Amino acid sequence: MEEQEIDFERAHFEQHASPELQCKSCGESLTTYHTLNGEPLCARCLGQANAGRQGSFIKAVLLGSIAGTLGAALYYGISALTGYELGLVAIVVGIMVGVAVRMGGDEAMPRRLSAATCPIS
Repeated sequence: MEEQEIDFERAHFEQHASPELQCKSCGESLTTYHTLNGEPLCARCLGQANAGRQGSFIKAVLLGSIAGTLGAALYYGISALTGYELGLVAIVVGIMVGVAVRMGGDEAMPRRLSAATCPIS
């Protein structure tokens, strides 16, 4: 095999044809784009995708509130029956709320879900 000498005096660029970028949802050609779950989207499709997420946030808060209420009843019940206030029960209540909020929300809004989970717990 013949070795070629490396030329540090001049840059050599390979010409690659870049594929035309298209919106994953509507197929429109894109010059500027946004990504959602790693897929390119146009501004219109991104707006439509984000509009559907508001309902899941409300659902997450609602399920988290229900879990928080049930957890508070559990905490009170254990405290009333045993006479002890166990910190482990508070941890279980936090886990209940976190799981309920995660079930109600979607993966693309973790900060909003975290902000909802803390006050409920």
